[in-house]
Amino acid sequence: MPTDFKRILDKNALHIVRIALGLVFLYFAWDKVQAPDATAFMIQNSMMGVMMPTSNATIYLIALVEAIVGFCLMLRIQVQKIALLGAVLLVGIILIAKVPQDIVLFFLAIYLSTVHESKAR
Repeated sequence: MPTDFKRILDKNALHIVRIALGLVFLYFAWDKVQAPDATAFMIQNSMMGVMMPTSNATIYLIALVEAIVGFCLMLRIQVQKIALLGAVLLVGIILIAKVPQDIVLFFLAIYLSTVHESKAR
């Protein structure tokens, strides 16, 4: 029984990571849509506040890109390119929010951008 579970997990690990990261990006987008002022406040108080405009339109644009990344990862659309875009977004999130756990998401996105989907089959 444990070997069957391990075999199934080995076969589907890349899909699980891809879907989980897609859900995280959808959550990030939803959070920005629900509280754009909080996101703008975080950006203004970070080192990126000088370089980046913090209007609601900018926040909604970031949320739209994050939602596109999330949906594309979940639907297996251009996974490698989208994961690389997700990694770039995560660099911005790491610099702005300074949440150490986001580095794990960054490396997952880098991993997805370098591993070909055919290896998951």
